Amino acid sequence: MKILGINIAILVIYTLGINIVLGMSTPPEPGNYGYLGQAILLMGAIGLQTFLNLFISLAFFTRKNREEAKWYLLSAGAVLVVGFSACWGGAMLMT
Repeated sequence: MKILGINIAILVIYTLGINIVLGMSTPPEPGNYGYLGQAILLMGAIGLQTFLNLFISLAFFTRKNREEAKWYLLSAGAVLVVGFSACWGGAMLMT
């Protein structure tokens, strides 16, 4: 449970950081597609975090530590679900 909470906290921190920094630097205007860069950056960060969780989960499965592996696998799924929503929502707020 602690692993899942830490992963969601990391996701929230870098999502807020990216949205605040890029949201302030590119004000929404008609025809301004700055939100696409924001969405792509978030997508890359979410993909990296998901990949790391899957890799760590695989490492724990090979070491026969199934309980830890299950939490990292669950964290990877949660990061994908919450991250997709945050990425999509952040991009839509910029339009």
